[in-house]
Amino acid sequence: MITRLDDELHAQVKAKAEDLGRSVNEFVVELLRAAVGQEESPQERKARLIAEGKLLSFEPVGQTMSRDEFDELARGSGTAVSDALNEARGEGW
Repeated sequence: MITRLDDELHAQVKAKAEDLGRSVNEFVVELLRAAVGQEESPQERKARLIAEGKLLSFEPVGQTMSRDEFDELARGSGTAVSDALNEARGEGW
């Protein structure tokens, strides 16, 4: 489908799509679906994005540990990651 948009409207559509983290095409298709009453449910959107290779989804294997359990496991492992992040952020050591 080809449609003519004035430059200002196209810029607004593009900016809105970017704000939502979507491509212009994806944003316009979603608007058109809603306009004709075919709005996607969150589950349908997730399934479509997975099928299009735009979303990765996985289920954890086994039991997920709590934050406290992870903190206990990581205790004493050093500060290498924090130091590297601080350096990358320009915060020095």
